Amino acid sequence: MDDLKRLEGKTIQSIEKNTDSKNSYLIIKFKEGGKLNITSFPNSDEGVGQLDINLEGLKEEDIVGKRILNITEEFDGEHDHIIINFKDNSKIVVGSFSSSEDSTAGLSTTVYAAEKLVKESLDENTNMSPMRNRFPMQYEDGPDPDRQATEIIADLEDYLEKQQIYDEQEELEEIESWLQINLEDAPFNVRRKVLGNITRKYNIHPSALG
Repeated sequence: MDDLKRLEGKTIQSIEKNTDSKNSYLIIKFKEGGKLNITSFPNSDEGVGQLDINLEGLKEEDIVGKRILNITEEFDGEHDHIIINFKDNSKIVVGSFSSSEDSTAGLSTTVYAAEKLVKESLDENTNMSPMRNRFPMQYEDGPDPDRQATEIIADLEDYLEKQQIYDEQEELEEIESWLQINLEDAPFNVRRKVLGNITRKYNIHPSALG
């Protein structure tokens, strides 16, 4: 949960919900870059993990633009809850439940810190075209790509372990679905490293992952 402290003070840009065959996702993106994925997953082979999102009187459209005060986790003895507190004293509470009465569901959070595209000054770095037009060079400033790729792969492996998948085709489908969601905003070099490592580790042809 220490990673959640990195989100304090950030401003919500968008919120979207998604689901796959077993899990449900709440994806919160921030204006300053980065995103938070909250995942509901079943604790057994039965049911589908569902999200219980309590807006505490807010409208969904009102959440955009709010600044994060802090994000905490609570366990009420039966269910996990993620509580997102805003600086204006409002909040939303996210819980989980299973679509099957014979199963329970848990919550997990994943924080992605964006690598921001930075313009260097024209005086220090310029490219000169044959027409002598000047263009600011750009570079990515953020976490080490190798480390970020390693963290993403570790998150995928944790996810697959929780699913307890024994069928190769089903595992491939879960990997493809997970990567589509979690690599959506990843920088190109990080995405390339993740896909390269995944295809080697799981003996998947690169074309299978798009």
